[in-house]
Amino acid sequence: MEIWWSLSRRPHRSVAELANEMAKALEKTIPTVVFGATQPIQMRVEELISGVRATLALKIYGEDLAALDRLAGQMKTVLSTVPGAADLSLEANKGKPQMVIKVNRDEAARYGINADEILEVVQAGIGGKTVSTVIDGVKRFDLQVRLDAAFRDSPQAIADIPIRTQAGALVPLSRVATVETDEGYSFVRREQLQRYAVIQMDVKGRDVDGFVQEQGRSCGSR
Repeated sequence: MEIWWSLSRRPHRSVAELANEMAKALEKTIPTVVFGATQPIQMRVEELISGVRATLALKIYGEDLAALDRLAGQMKTVLSTVPGAADLSLEANKGKPQMVIKVNRDEAARYGINADEILEVVQAGIGGKTVSTVIDGVKRFDLQVRLDAAFRDSPQAIADIPIRTQAGALVPLSRVATVETDEGYSFVRREQLQRYAVIQMDVKGRDVDGFVQEQGRSCGSR
C-alpha cells in the first residue's frame, strides 16, 4: 500500500520527522504492519534494481518454502540486532486458504483404485473438465462439466464424493483419501528459476556500506 503525503502540509517538519510522525500514527491504527518512508522515484529505482521497494533487501534462495520462511524469520531476528537497522519486514505471502486431498494408497489398493483415478474424479468434480467444444460461427467455447455446488462447497461434501471401485461398487472419497483445509501461499517469489524469500529493511543513522558489512558478519556468525 502506498501513502502519499505532501511536506507542504507540515511546513515546520523535516522529512525524517514527518516520516516518524506518520509511522507512529499508522502503527496505532493498523497494528503488526511495518511502515517505511521513501521517495517515489527512489522507490521505483530500487524496485527495478532488486525487485523490492526498500533500500536494502536480504534474499534467501531455496526450494522448500517452509524452510525459507523459517530461515527468513531467524535472519530477521539477527538483523534487528545490527545498529542502524530500521523498518525490517517480511512479506506476508502465506495465509491463503486451500483444500488438501491426500490419497491413502493402501486403502485405494484394497479397492483396486489407483491414485490417478481418484485425483481425476476430484479434479473433474471440483475444478471442471472439458468434455466438448461449442462452435458459434467463428467463436469456439469449451464445454465443461463439474459437480453441483452443493456437492463441492465444503470439505465434508467433497469427502462424500463417490468413487467407483474395480468391482463396480461406490465408496466415498473419505475411504481412500483425507480431505483437510490448510494455509497456502498467495504468491511465490522467483528469481533466475529459483524460489526465494526476502527481508526488506532500511538504514538510519549510519552509512549503508558499513551496515552491509556488519550485517554480513552478524549473519555469518549465527
